[in-house]
Amino acid sequence: MLAVSLPGFLPLVAWRWIPRSPRWLIANNLLEEAHEVLMKYARNNHVTVDSKHLKHVIQEVRKNDARKTVDEKYGILDTVKTPKLRRRTLIMFFNWFVNALIFYGLNYNVKNLAGNMYLNFFLLLVVDFPSTALCCYCLQRFGRRLTYSSYMTFAGVACLLAVAVPSSKEYQVAVVIFVMVAKFFIISTFNSVYIYTAELYPTVIRNNGVGLSSMIARIGGIIAPYIVLLADLPNLWKTFPLLIFGVLGVAAGIMAFWLPETVTSQMPQTVEQAEAWDEDYKIYCCHRPVIQAPREDVVTEGEDTTLV
Repeated sequence: MLAVSLPGFLPLVAWRWIPRSPRWLIANNLLEEAHEVLMKYARNNHVTVDSKHLKHVIQEVRKNDARKTVDEKYGILDTVKTPKLRRRTLIMFFNWFVNALIFYGLNYNVKNLAGNMYLNFFLLLVVDFPSTALCCYCLQRFGRRLTYSSYMTFAGVACLLAVAVPSSKEYQVAVVIFVMVAKFFIISTFNSVYIYTAELYPTVIRNNGVGLSSMIARIGGIIAPYIVLLADLPNLWKTFPLLIFGVLGVAAGIMAFWLPETVTSQMPQTVEQAEAWDEDYKIYCCHRPVIQAPREDVVTEGEDTTLV
């Protein structure tokens, strides 16, 4: 227990050596700190950078910020104040909840599977490695939207197929296989949802969006063991928890198709940019997604016109 617990204390010390994002620093008017971080990156990568020119570039980027005032603050309510961000937030809240519910639920549900419980649990852990490797490839090859929504849907379908298997003893191996397939896909969605969520929010509220979504996921993790315990009720069958996981997984996967693709576009810095920029809903299956060139849109708000 000590060996498992000690790594959890590392962030209490390590945060001092982990720099904040230069984009975030500039968006929050911390220009000197952003300059120091970028100069450090340049030194570490053996790149020669003119310090004065870099300061000028940082100041220009700051001037192009679309916010009205330098001291404007953003809170958690800004994740739902505007239409596009509200839709993204509600969809991601549900997806994070389902992600955690299925991810932890499949682990807890190992006691309801046929065969050796320890072997089944080991197999659930083994699928982590190929799942993560394939996820990394697919996120770049097919984009965030198609990869995430498809994997979530596949995880739900695999759970439903496990429910459809006859309850006879000779078919229980099929249930275990379908559960392993579901775990394979849900691991990928759990890994990719962090990246996808961060790219859906503009810089000024990115921490709020990811943090709130992660909080919602904890609710799914809390509920997961109670869903698994439903299988112990006398009037329900052993695969009943998988039915719940399957229905929610398919629903979450379908809802994710209403999210835009993010791998092809620049990440917005402000709420105004996130609302004004066009959204990409293409499906990149036969060809790789192409990242767009830096935007030079003009965002007009009232009498203020700001170059983005």
